[in-house]
Amino acid sequence: MARLAQAPMTPKRAISNPDCLADFNRLLARLQENILHADAERERRLRTSEYERSKARVNIDYARSLLTKLEQDALAVKIHSRRQELQADLNQKREVLEQVTERFQELDDVGEDSDEDSSEGEDLLGDIIDTPSESVESGEAADRQGGDDGDSGVQYDEDEEVDESTVLPEPRISRRPHPAESATP
Repeated sequence: MARLAQAPMTPKRAISNPDCLADFNRLLARLQENILHADAERERRLRTSEYERSKARVNIDYARSLLTKLEQDALAVKIHSRRQELQADLNQKREVLEQVTERFQELDDVGEDSDEDSSEGEDLLGDIIDTPSESVESGEAADRQGGDDGDSGVQYDEDEEVDESTVLPEPRISRRPHPAESATP
């Protein structure tokens, strides 16, 4: 006889990861070291590299989400003194995270300004010269070399009156019937 599994009537509260606080503490310490108390080399990399700024931004966002989760879990603590202790600790860490965020925003603004300044006066694509395959002369030469054997499957409409000096004729591809279409049942 088969047994039917039923979901419980009341949903279980998800138990948070016990290492969540330890993970958050390590992440916050690393963010402080890399952003708030950064050495000259690390600060230069944050200012010049969009990749480094992106990594730091993701870490800050993750730290915020961990902190929010920890604050919600602290509200579920039954012992009043323990809950107040946890909330005070998390409030202090939130202030540190806000300092990290402000410092990162300053570095990010300086980095974006320097990115804009470095390319402002330059026209990076201004010196590009058309390749032979993109120029009109090479297109006409390719048409002449293709020959007039008629086997290419491309037909040109010569009846249209067009200024030939500026417009190239459009190729028309002849439609050949598919072998399955020509077969009769």
